[in-house]
Amino acid sequence: MPTTNPRVNVTFGIDDFEHVRHYAETTKTSLSQAVAKLTLQALEEYEDMKLGETCVQRMKDKKPRVPYSREMFKKAWEEANKEKD
Repeated sequence: MPTTNPRVNVTFGIDDFEHVRHYAETTKTSLSQAVAKLTLQALEEYEDMKLGETCVQRMKDKKPRVPYSREMFKKAWEEANKEKD
């Protein structure tokens, strides 16, 4: 089926190709859909890893990223509890 989406050509070794082919058969998708799905999953995991690294670095810095006062915190807490009611 023709598409206007950007395309990428990928060359796999025989073993990797067989793994992708098996995945596509198992999930009842085409090879291109299988590669797209696996790529998006890998990108999500990469993003999570990088966000985790950022969190760890911020925890090491021990400085607040968003300055706040007790009044701001109290107001936010009260508003959150109003929404529950």
